[in-house]
Amino acid sequence: GFQGMDAENKKKEPVYLVNSILVVITVLLVTAGGFFKHAGGAELLRNAILAGTGAFLTCFFFLSEKDRPPEKNTPPARTCCFAISYGICLAVSLCCAFLPPAGWPFLVVFVMMSLFCGFLPGICGGISFLTFSVLLSGADVGVFALYALTGLLGACLFSRLDEKYRIALPLFVSLSFLFAAETACVVLFANETLKWELFLIPALNVIISLILLLILLKVYSGMEIFKYRIKYLEINDQEFELLVNIKEKDKNAYYRAVHAAYFSERIAQALSLDADAAKTAAYYANAGILYKEPEKDLEDAFVSYGFPPYARQLLRELTGKNTGIRHKEAAVVYMADAVISSILYLFEKKQDTKTDYAAVIETVFQKKWESGSLKNSELTFAEWNRMKKIFKEEKLYYDFLR
Repeated sequence: GFQGMDAENKKKEPVYLVNSILVVITVLLVTAGGFFKHAGGAELLRNAILAGTGAFLTCFFFLSEKDRPPEKNTPPARTCCFAISYGICLAVSLCCAFLPPAGWPFLVVFVMMSLFCGFLPGICGGISFLTFSVLLSGADVGVFALYALTGLLGACLFSRLDEKYRIALPLFVSLSFLFAAETACVVLFANETLKWELFLIPALNVIISLILLLILLKVYSGMEIFKYRIKYLEINDQEFELLVNIKEKDKNAYYRAVHAAYFSERIAQALSLDADAAKTAAYYANAGILYKEPEKDLEDAFVSYGFPPYARQLLRELTGKNTGIRHKEAAVVYMADAVISSILYLFEKKQDTKTDYAAVIETVFQKKWESGSLKNSELTFAEWNRMKKIFKEEKLYYDFLR
């Protein structure tokens, strides 16, 4: 037990070292920025203390964040991503101290930190970096409020990005609010007659922020949102080793999985769900037939084959005895397997009899609903009925199964 604890602590030592270095570098750079701005001794001490506090809190929230899956708890890649994002945003905040406040790109800083470092450390880091810029530049509290509020809004709007990659509305809302807030906090309080030229810097800030956000989101989509796309293509290939093993073990189970995967993918796309994860879950929901102790061995097998975390979550819901079906994709796979199994069973019993597919599907849906298997599912009634309608529309497909 103690050896395991020692090994775990040794794994975390580099992470703590990196974060400690970030705190020290932050204090040194902010203090150096104060020297360049000819700050007095009291100001330098204040800046150093606030810089150290802000950096420490940001690193602390990063280390203690609980929203990540267990396999993502501070691995080297994540720590490296945090350090790079932190370093870039720190450099931007120091440069902002020498630029007009109306042109600060702190909306991008908040979004970058929240996307790559986690929501809570991102918010804390964004506020800390903004504090450094305000202290070094001597900007007033209105500038701090302007960028703190726009940054918080941007971080919240972009915090729910997923495979659908819907960025148009968050971009429009966050940039519109940025322009309106800059107009209210900077332009209207300028010590000049109100002229159109005063709107030039806020407008340029919005344009530059838009360009930087598009670049940032492109990088993020490649690193996070679509990073499992190639893996899904690999494991959903019918020549994939684990799927071939299922076919060799039980051909009936294999073909049922193939048909369930077809419906799961089609319905998931129609409901704007994660179609790749649903298809994977349908293919491997019966992979337990390959193991003597499915509950114990399945999870290890899925991890060893590199299944994406969300696909493993769906499979846990579909194969675990103590877990209920909660996610929408898992519910779709569950119903697809139920419908296919029922129709194939009827074909075996009455091969020459014409089957009323709509009645069969209605019966299956009714029984599954009454069984309570989906009582904790996130599916809405509208999605439930839409799914049922799609099943009823596939009469030609069911004839093909015959």
